[in-house]
Amino acid sequence: MDEIIRKIKSQLDNQINRFTSDIQSLRSSRVNSQSIEDIMVVLENTQRLSIKQLASLSVLPPNTILISPWDKNSIDFICKAISNSALGGNPSIEGTVIKLVIQPLTEEKRLELVKFLKNKAEMARIAMRKERDEALKALKGIEKTISKDLVFQSKKKIQEVVDLTNSKIDALVMKKEGEIMKV
Repeated sequence: MDEIIRKIKSQLDNQINRFTSDIQSLRSSRVNSQSIEDIMVVLENTQRLSIKQLASLSVLPPNTILISPWDKNSIDFICKAISNSALGGNPSIEGTVIKLVIQPLTEEKRLELVKFLKNKAEMARIAMRKERDEALKALKGIEKTISKDLVFQSKKKIQEVVDLTNSKIDALVMKKEGEIMKV
């Protein structure tokens, strides 16, 4: 029984980590290099690498991302990948670095991002409920070998873990929504 509780805690912690990582790349009013670091770049030899594997990224306030490729031959490929990405934007090459000016978010785009954020949160909750159902199935499998009180306490403990994880997701959504909607 303790193993079932430990397992669901671990799985729900993984869900929170995945959700946090998913929403970090969502753009907010502050420019963030994480929004471009996972864009895939196709090099001349058809090798696919993310921008973070090809260059160092830094932010120049208020709205510019500076990309410094380690291999200067990859500059054009990085620019092309950024231009073709969902982020859009027009990167400019200045010597051996690339500058990407990020335009401020419009109200419409902010609302789209909040909608996307809430959709991601719902997907995390669905995954969380699946984990809870699996834990309850596992508990049902050993139900005949333990007392009814222990079964009841275990179900209660599983639900407490799920509720705690749900509240963490809600807190992350509120925080990120505040960042997105901040002008």
